[in-house]
Amino acid sequence: MKFDVFFSICQTEIDGYRPSERKMFENFFDQLILADELGFDTAWLAETHLSCQVQKSNPEAVIPHFEGEIGLNTDILQMAHVIFSRTRRIEVGSAIRNILCNGGPIAHAEGVKTFLSLHALKADESRRLHLGFASGRFEFSNIPYGIVPRNCL
Repeated sequence: MKFDVFFSICQTEIDGYRPSERKMFENFFDQLILADELGFDTAWLAETHLSCQVQKSNPEAVIPHFEGEIGLNTDILQMAHVIFSRTRRIEVGSAIRNILCNGGPIAHAEGVKTFLSLHALKADESRRLHLGFASGRFEFSNIPYGIVPRNCL
């Protein structure tokens, strides 16, 4: 039987304590290494763009900056390089990669091509990057890029 694990690197305040971004990434990598040692097959990592709460009421792109911003991972390709360098067997998956924002599908395809070219330079590396694409969960994530939400069906 195969088991995967899902990660969302959230910087949420609990009982008056909000960990730093550095601490959140350290915690993530500690948990990821343990998941690798325990035999999980794929680590699925949530990806978020822009500031979720502030973006809802702002027509311009808002970079995450306020206390408790969720979703510190903004680029699965950069994260995957680090994940593969720190683990032995676990594969990596994006959950999800918004194919509309940050340059559109062509820019994303180029980024994936570059990642795969660099990943293939390691002769002993056979692990895969699993990509999940979507048009974006929230329309406010695409509007700053000039993408008009589609009509309801």
